[in-house]
Amino acid sequence: MLTSRQSNSPEISEIVQSLTPLVVSCHPLSRAFHSVSTGRRYLRLQAGLLGMVLGFGAVAGAFQATGGNTQVQHVIHISVDGLGGTYLEQYISESPAEFPNFLRLATEGSATFNARCDFDLSVTEPNHTCMLTGRPALQQPRSATAPAPHGLYINYDPGPPFTLHSIGNPQIPYKSSVFDVVHDRGYSTAFYAGKQKFDLIIRSYSELHGAPDTIGENNGTDKIDVHEVIDWEGPDLVIDNIPKLVDKMLGRLVSTPPTYTFLHFANPDIAGHFYNWGSTLYRDAVKAADFEIGRILAAIAGSSALANRTAIVLTSDHGGGAPINGHSLAHARLVFTVPLILWGPGVPGGVELHDLFSNRFNPGPLYLDYNAPRQPLRNGDSGNLALAMLGLPSVPGSIILPEFKSGLHILRSASGLMLRWPMGDDSLRLETILDLTTGTWQPVTEGVLSESGWTQYRVEPQDPRRWFRLSNSSPAEGQ
Repeated sequence: MLTSRQSNSPEISEIVQSLTPLVVSCHPLSRAFHSVSTGRRYLRLQAGLLGMVLGFGAVAGAFQATGGNTQVQHVIHISVDGLGGTYLEQYISESPAEFPNFLRLATEGSATFNARCDFDLSVTEPNHTCMLTGRPALQQPRSATAPAPHGLYINYDPGPPFTLHSIGNPQIPYKSSVFDVVHDRGYSTAFYAGKQKFDLIIRSYSELHGAPDTIGENNGTDKIDVHEVIDWEGPDLVIDNIPKLVDKMLGRLVSTPPTYTFLHFANPDIAGHFYNWGSTLYRDAVKAADFEIGRILAAIAGSSALANRTAIVLTSDHGGGAPINGHSLAHARLVFTVPLILWGPGVPGGVELHDLFSNRFNPGPLYLDYNAPRQPLRNGDSGNLALAMLGLPSVPGSIILPEFKSGLHILRSASGLMLRWPMGDDSLRLETILDLTTGTWQPVTEGVLSESGWTQYRVEPQDPRRWFRLSNSSPAEGQ
């Protein structure tokens, strides 16, 4: 039976995972968290984060929910076709009032404007296949022990009976996807796209071509429960199919919300091809996408079933402008640079997204293949990030696997607050201070216990100490 994702109500009801070190003010009675910067990286936890559970954690390249069931029950995975990270960063920086919803996602969530598309191919179909499968398009990384690339290199739908499985890498007879992971666990899926070529993806995971469900109850081979393609109709209508598509998507979202929704906006790419990347009409197409994102955010906020239970993962298949009306030069920075944004319950606000991961780094201007010893975030990370937000495992066979940093968790239960962090890292120390302006940080030595892989400390309601940090510095170090 297919359902929207539901969560149980464990004793520990709220979890927030952060970067290390974190300074946090714990007020068990007021049930509010706050934090301040001490000249280091920190996470701002506002009262509005209460009731949110961070449902992603990663170990050894596998995503698991930490501390119980995730509160994220719905993820909307958005791809804004042709949206270069360089352009979006410029628009938000220079004209924030004109792009309020992209700005909101980036400031309330964690964002980078310097992620990468696939190394070899900077076109639509292969990159969306990267997003959904967590695989490179063509390159076999030296570190991979099994066939890795999905192998789709064409940028069109050849029509039936062809699928991603039949025309992609023949060494991988079936390319598992995000849809498989969600659907095979009894949850619901939806797919909305603005280009007819996406029929190839729908067909590949249809009843005829989807894989058998071998996990628990048999939910069948049709992995995409609801799908809609509204093709663009010409250069004079480059804005118009976005609202039509979002109308369809929102109709479903507010009535019977899928667990996982993939939403594709074609219009910035179409505008770039007809009017050039960076042109006024390209900018207008990005503004139109911003407006529709605002509609989605409003729908989430206006629904008790969605508010504080819905996350957004937003990226793009490629940028553009090399040549000026295209994106065929995969090695051009305007082309290979794309945004990647996480927004929703438990996601820290205003953080550069690369900083959340132990195996990703901000590459600056570098153009890196999959063999680089340090990897940037890519649009191919986005599918597994969507699954991680839902507390679900990564796509089988995927190798684009971001690993979240371990850090301080803040849990609230009936008896107060629990601070905990991974056991075994002797460099980390819990410290406390009474007054941030005049006090000195002191190590917490009493009441710190280790069990089940965690070091933890309970903050009782009567505890006078209110400020804590997880530090790898000496206790005498200044603020």
